[in-house]
Amino acid sequence: MAHRPSVTSARARILGWYVALLALALVLAVVLVRQVLIDRINARIDAELVESAGELSSLARSGVAPGTEEPFASVAQLLSVGVRSGVAEQNATLIGVLDGRSYVRSPQPVPIHLDLIPSLVARWSAATRTVYGSVQTAAGQVRYVAVPVTLPDQASRGVLVSAVFASRDLAEASDITRLLGETMVVALLAASCLAWFAAGRILAPVRTVTNLARSITESDLTARLPVRGNDEMSELARTFNLMLDRLDQAFATQRAFIDDAGHELRTPITIIRGHLELLGDDPADRAAGIDLGFQEGVGEDQPPSRTSDRDFGRGCGRGHALGRDSPGPAPEDQDRGVRTISGPDLERQPAKRLLTHRRGPVAADRR
Repeated sequence: MAHRPSVTSARARILGWYVALLALALVLAVVLVRQVLIDRINARIDAELVESAGELSSLARSGVAPGTEEPFASVAQLLSVGVRSGVAEQNATLIGVLDGRSYVRSPQPVPIHLDLIPSLVARWSAATRTVYGSVQTAAGQVRYVAVPVTLPDQASRGVLVSAVFASRDLAEASDITRLLGETMVVALLAASCLAWFAAGRILAPVRTVTNLARSITESDLTARLPVRGNDEMSELARTFNLMLDRLDQAFATQRAFIDDAGHELRTPITIIRGHLELLGDDPADRAAGIDLGFQEGVGEDQPPSRTSDRDFGRGCGRGHALGRDSPGPAPEDQDRGVRTISGPDLERQPAKRLLTHRRGPVAADRR
């Protein structure tokens, strides 16, 4: 039994490519969505800081407490009013720094009190103009704007700081991205199942061709594929059917040739065998029978040599009716090279070679 090589399923390859491309597209979509969310969060934080910087700068320039229209008595009062009047956004805080020390902060709960970090307070205190910046803390990234404030005839220097905990907003973006990724994984699994069934429907004609090709034998080439539609699969079915038509015609021609050849070969052999069986003991009758057998069976006008006729007759006479009782050639024929051919060999040898053998006369033995 011939070894059948392993076959890699085209359906599995199609599904693999589909899943790979779809997964790549989904991953790119998730990365793009996350980047868009991060960009929007950063833009919103920047807008909040710019708005806070504008409000704090306006308050410092006016030098008047909102609602009372009275001037600030000190920089400390200005910082307190600025922190209380400012509305800190979610994940944000307002801080007032006076003469290099933390003075006041907004009451909103925050992950970490930034005014308790000496290096950060010193950085804000050194600001001589509005400064935007970011710092990495234990609570993650913090982005801020520092606005220096002063009053005429006041030696104290203050800084109003609006800070936003960007990491908390970015964490929300990460949560959204993770939820989106999980949803896309479920969608990928569902799409893969649908793609598996779709690929099976598409490749069904190919399996039909395979099963039909396995069932076809040289004696039965009548099966044909059904042709439906006008796509590549229907074109494959039509081409396969045309190939079967050509094979059927070729095998029919071959069978007809074999039948004709067999008939043409059986007729002369039968004629020659009939003449040989009717040969008598008279040498003249044997010669005439042999000539007639060749003329009717083989279609040759020239009979075998007379020497061969005499030798053949002698062998037949000594063999008693074509050698039925003779185990071999006579002793005097052995010296002349006369050979005995028994029944099966006689039937297999062509008539011409039986009667005129190149190596010498032949004595036929039909046993």
